[in-house]
Amino acid sequence: MKKILTIVFGLLFIQLSAQNFSGSGGAITDNRQPSLFSINIQGLNNRLDSSFGIQQICFNITHTRANDLEIKLESPDGSIITLASRLGNATSQNFSSTCFRGNSPNSIRTAPAPFTGTYRPFEMLGAFNNGQNPNGTWKLWVTDLVTGVAGSVSSWTLSFSGTSPAIPELPYSNLPIIKINTGGQTIVDEPKRRVTMDFVLDSAGLTYPYRSASKFKGTIGIEFRGSSSQGFPKKSYGFETWDVTLNDSDVAFPGFPAESDWILNANYTDKSLLRNVFTYDMARKMGWYAPRTQFVELIIDDKYQGIYILMEKIKKNNARVDIATLNATDTSAIEITGGYIFKIDKTTGSGSGNGWNSTFRSPSSNKVISFQPEYPDADSITPLQKQYLIRYVDSFERALAGPNFMDSALGWRKFADEASFIDYFLLNELAKNVDGLRISTYLHKHKITNKKGKLVMGPVWDYDIAYRNADYCGGDNLTGWAYNFNLVCGNDGMQVPFWWSRLVQDTAFTTHLRCRYDRLRSGYWSNASLNRWVDSMATVLNQPKTRNFNKWPILGIYVWPNPNPIPSTYAGEIANLKSNLSNRLNWLDANIPGQCWGIPLSNEERTNEPAQIYPNPANDQVLIILSKPEKHIEWFNMAGQKIMHVPTQGARQFSVSTSELPTGIYWIKLGSEVRKVVIQH
Repeated sequence: MKKILTIVFGLLFIQLSAQNFSGSGGAITDNRQPSLFSINIQGLNNRLDSSFGIQQICFNITHTRANDLEIKLESPDGSIITLASRLGNATSQNFSSTCFRGNSPNSIRTAPAPFTGTYRPFEMLGAFNNGQNPNGTWKLWVTDLVTGVAGSVSSWTLSFSGTSPAIPELPYSNLPIIKINTGGQTIVDEPKRRVTMDFVLDSAGLTYPYRSASKFKGTIGIEFRGSSSQGFPKKSYGFETWDVTLNDSDVAFPGFPAESDWILNANYTDKSLLRNVFTYDMARKMGWYAPRTQFVELIIDDKYQGIYILMEKIKKNNARVDIATLNATDTSAIEITGGYIFKIDKTTGSGSGNGWNSTFRSPSSNKVISFQPEYPDADSITPLQKQYLIRYVDSFERALAGPNFMDSALGWRKFADEASFIDYFLLNELAKNVDGLRISTYLHKHKITNKKGKLVMGPVWDYDIAYRNADYCGGDNLTGWAYNFNLVCGNDGMQVPFWWSRLVQDTAFTTHLRCRYDRLRSGYWSNASLNRWVDSMATVLNQPKTRNFNKWPILGIYVWPNPNPIPSTYAGEIANLKSNLSNRLNWLDANIPGQCWGIPLSNEERTNEPAQIYPNPANDQVLIILSKPEKHIEWFNMAGQKIMHVPTQGARQFSVSTSELPTGIYWIKLGSEVRKVVIQH
């Protein structure tokens, strides 16, 4: 028996002791393409996991500009990690007996050439410990990133043992994975740090951080973002994609139009992780631009950071806020009218500075309302442009406050787009957003040649403490109006302007508001539709949510400003969000002002629409394309009055002049169907 135990122990010792394999070297091609050097390994009887893996990789490389080289290791299953890249400086030469171990206390990032010693690699050796068979071909990738100097690999070795490097916290994901390598820098609020980023996505299935294909790999400038959210341990980040000269470089991440300004939103206080994505998606369904989003999992310097939302920064761009470009030289009577983006917001965070105060204080609290330019930004807007924008906003406010405010020609509609104000009001009231209408409240203004140069509310922004996720100033109460914040919290420094309490005194506005609300409730604002959306997104996060809340164990724990009761599980957070939506809608059903007369409402989510209407919103004419013959079409205003009867004469496609119709919302009756058209002059 003793002899048998000795034999078993000996075999176990052989299995767990280091097993070494050597590979041959060769010339490094000087053409920015990887040179591959192979070791064919056979005879290992263990899978690569937490008990057996790579103990060490060593190599010798001759190159008079070591800073030109990027070195990677590829396993038989195709997983690839970066060992080192662009080390040292222009005078650094060679790698002499350079070794990497996953548990080494020494960083190679600051080591001097020729880098003799044992170091931690740029990425985790434990990435290979995914249960794969270690037998097969291992490849050392050496890429000369700058032409002009030749070099060679003299030798390299791999050692396997039971002393296995740690397995990454994120082995794979059903979401895209973003890896950021800071090079040992600390990310701060300002300035942006130059780092590298790898956007990894496997469109065929699960994404592996060290095996799946990169959809973008390059340089970014990154910094913390946000105001109060910077106090949370899970930070949000703003970043720009840069070229090699550190200038902005547009990148089209999967599912996004190309741009250079981006955000990684932490959503720390929103434990459902859905509130912002939900609201932005809702706004887009309602016909408005809102930031596009993508859930991702984030790794910074091989450390897992949790679920983030990759999202667009609000910015003037044809695919974002589509307004005219405004140059410093644009000062003529036409050019100076647009486009502009500005906001009501805190004076901290992005875009602050060089703002102005409204001449109208907030109702009831008598507090100052401040505006801040966003495009052109505070450093770029000229005095003439700023003065024009101030006067235009002031004219809008004076018209709204004046005795003729309901007049379609003399009142506030002369300066502002009614449809956008209606939808912005509804979205913020659905969310009962405690920050709504007073913080993170964006507006934009077109040039006079587009939509008469009117003010447009939006894009919507910042809903992580909405939908009953704030324990102050009525944010935990699903009844009452968000626009009445000043009556609830008059001592707060950020107040709601008088606009909304004045607008609900306009009978045409409340009529249009009620009709819009009723139509939304019959479509994708129905309880069933909203619940389906929440459940579908929760399903997407079902696998990664456990990692996120292991990293940030806050379920059931108070995080400012969560109201009680605080769900102890993620399923509880999802149920809570759906319940909040249902209860809020019940209150709105009974309290939305106005009456919608005479027009039957159809489901906006209908798949077999009887017609296509372009453009919508429209200006002076609309093009109608029928999917089936109709003898005529009928137009109704919001009061239910028929205002046009248009014979089709058998045509399937025809134009209708709308130049004489006042700005507003209309209904077109096509047989038994009714479609909405928005006219904006």
